[in-house]
Amino acid sequence: MKPQIVYFLLLPEVLMIDLAGPADALLFANRISKKQLFDIRYISAVPKVTTSLGMSLAIDGTLPEQ
Repeated sequence: MKPQIVYFLLLPEVLMIDLAGPADALLFANRISKKQLFDIRYISAVPKVTTSLGMSLAIDGTLPEQ
């Protein structure tokens, strides 16, 4: 079975808990199942996003065409 692609669209001032909680849950599911159920990708319209904490996140994924 092919992993489900999950995109996290990161916007300026993103709350880290809104990103880390769901992403960790999907990664945990991958670990428990011992196979890759989810292929997590972080995307944004800009190459660097500043979080609500002031941290900068470098984004290597661009917006998908679809």
